[in-house]
Amino acid sequence: LGAFLEDKEIDVSAHLGEATQLQLVAVALILGFFAIRHELWKKLMFARIDARPAALMRIFFGLVVLWTFVDLTRDARFLFTDEGMWLTKMARKNYGGKLTTLWDPEHGFENPTDFFVVLWGKFSILHLRSDPMFVYSLYTVMLTSLTMMIFGMYTRFTTVLSWILVEQVYRYSPLFYTGGDTVVRVFMFLGMFCRWGEVYSWDAWRRNRRRILGVPGKIEPATSLPAWRRIPAWPQRLMMLQLAIIYSATGLLKTGNTWMNGTALYYSLCLDHFYRMPEQINVATFAQYTGVLPVVTVFVRWWELLFPVVLIGMLVNTYERERHEGTWPVTPLWRRATSYLMVAGAFVCLS
Repeated sequence: LGAFLEDKEIDVSAHLGEATQLQLVAVALILGFFAIRHELWKKLMFARIDARPAALMRIFFGLVVLWTFVDLTRDARFLFTDEGMWLTKMARKNYGGKLTTLWDPEHGFENPTDFFVVLWGKFSILHLRSDPMFVYSLYTVMLTSLTMMIFGMYTRFTTVLSWILVEQVYRYSPLFYTGGDTVVRVFMFLGMFCRWGEVYSWDAWRRNRRRILGVPGKIEPATSLPAWRRIPAWPQRLMMLQLAIIYSATGLLKTGNTWMNGTALYYSLCLDHFYRMPEQINVATFAQYTGVLPVVTVFVRWWELLFPVVLIGMLVNTYERERHEGTWPVTPLWRRATSYLMVAGAFVCLS
C-alpha cells in the first residue's frame, strides 16, 4: 500500500510539473504575440482614454469600501483593539510576519534596514499599538480619507492614503474578512495608479472653475464646458483583466453537485451567518420550490465561467469600429500569421 501511494504521489507530482511547464509555455507564447504585434500592445495599454468610466469607478467602488468599514464600526473594538480578540503582542506574533523577530518593544529595530524588511512583509501599525483610542483615531482618518477620495478631493493623495490605511486594518488580523475583502484590497492598490479624479470630482471643478466662471476684468466666462481630460489606459486595463480573472476563477471552482443540480444558492441562503431574520429561510425555500433559485444558480455559474468573453467582445468591437474608421494599424501578413499561431498554441497549452 505504501509503495502504491508513493507511486501515486510521484504521478501527481509529475502531472503538476507538466501542467506548470505548459502554463509557462502559454505565457511565453502570449508575450511573443505582443512582441510581434507591438502596435496592439501600445494601443491596448498606452492609449489615452475617456476619464469618465474611471471616475464612476472611483465613486461607486469608493462607496462600497466606505460602507464596508462603516458596517464594521460596531465590531471595531472587538476585531482591531487590544480589548477585543487579540492583545497587541499576540496579534503581532500570529500575523506580524518578520516584525516579531526584527522589532523589540523596548529597543526597537536592531538594524535600520530591518524597518524596510518589515514594510515589505505583513506590517501593520496596529501590531505596534492597538489601544482603542489609537485604533479609533486611525479608523476615523481612514473613513475621512475614503470620503474625500469619493468626492475627488486631492484624489491622488487621498487614494494612496486610503490604500495605506485600509491595509493597516486588513493586515491586523485576517479572521474577519472574506474573498470580497481581498477584491477590495486589490482594486484599492490598482486605484493608486489610475487617474480617476480627472472628472466628476472636486479637483476637476477647482481646476476649471476660473475658466468656467471667469475672473472679472481678466478672464471672460466660458461659453462651453472645457473638454474632458483623457487618461492613461493601462490601470483600467489591469482592473478589467483582474475582474475577468476573479469571475473566471470563481466559476471554475463551482464544480460541486449542488451547483450542477441548482441547490447551491438555497443552501447558502439558509446558512446561519448569511441571514439576519428567520423569514429569509422561508423566502429561500419558496424561491427554490418555484424554480427561481435553481435558474439563478445555473445563471451565476455560467455568468462567471463565461465572463472573459466580455473582454473578447470589447476587443472585437474596437477592431470592427477602428477598421471601419480606417484607424486600425496595418500589419504585414507574416506577422499576423505568426501571431495567430502563437495564440492558438497558448490556447492548446492552457486547455
